[in-house]
Amino acid sequence: MTEIHRRAALGLVGAGLALAAGCSDTVGDDGSDGGSTADEPAIETGDLPPYAAVLPETDAEEYVFGAIDVQTLTELFSDSQTTEGAEPTDPLVVNPVATAAIGYFGLVALGFSPSFDAHEANDETADGEGTLLYVDGTIGLYGAYDVDGLAADLEDAGYDVSTEGGYVLAVDDASGEAVGASDDLFAFASPNEEDDTFDPAESVERVVATAAGERAPKHEGDEAFEWLLRAGDGDGIVFCLHASDALAADELEAKTSGNETDGEETTEYALAAFDGARGVHQHLSVEGDEAFARAVVSYPDADAVDADRLEGALGTDADAVDVVEGETAVRLDAEYGSNVVEEQ
Repeated sequence: MTEIHRRAALGLVGAGLALAAGCSDTVGDDGSDGGSTADEPAIETGDLPPYAAVLPETDAEEYVFGAIDVQTLTELFSDSQTTEGAEPTDPLVVNPVATAAIGYFGLVALGFSPSFDAHEANDETADGEGTLLYVDGTIGLYGAYDVDGLAADLEDAGYDVSTEGGYVLAVDDASGEAVGASDDLFAFASPNEEDDTFDPAESVERVVATAAGERAPKHEGDEAFEWLLRAGDGDGIVFCLHASDALAADELEAKTSGNETDGEETTEYALAAFDGARGVHQHLSVEGDEAFARAVVSYPDADAVDADRLEGALGTDADAVDVVEGETAVRLDAEYGSNVVEEQ
């Protein structure tokens, strides 16, 4: 995965802006293998994504994760020429692109970390496979790893290393960075300047201990979360927000404002449409100059479902939007016009 890391450090932001500038038309498979649940009779569900096994349970009332498969990374960054365009406003595009940006900054951080060489030397993931994850403040690379080799190389790099339960946890005392690994996951996190309560070591250990089977993954103890994963599409770029209760407008607004750039606030997420929902799973796939988006939005009960709000706010830049209503959930599939990535 070295080549992808280097490209990401150079070009992910540009690729994300190109994607945002003119999302394209892809007619894709719905990602499910059929079947339904009693609560959601009209919305098909499929298999869990493989990386579901490493998504940890946390005490947080709201759970956010993002995922980008390596094949998508390769397609997005295979051409360094990108197209400038207006910042997107369609939430079906904005939220996955924001997820890709988080992944970008995570990979940049890894590129400057002393752990980078240890990762590269012990990464056994097959070419074109693997998934970049963001969860609980930790960046994870889901693939295949030599845990013993990582432990030895991280210790040589000056990390304080501990091994137990089939995983390794390493902390750089100078920077506060934490690194962890299991047979199928490499994870790392750094201190958060905006949140001094965040503990990188605790966050990384939750993720790698889950990957190693020492902790139960979130979906095993949360049927609503498991259903959302099964109803969504797990490849491409994924953004997921799930809560223990209905999401309130003021809480969603707090997640919408981003960082300031040149004195102007930038938007990270577009979440207003999900007021009253309990969870949202978004997917965006890109193939050449085509794109396909899906959002599955679940609600606490049937009375809370607001399909009209979703139809009015999602897919605003799409050529076509298909809406399917379940008892307590709504699914939207959108196709976009051409020119996702244009040569300049």
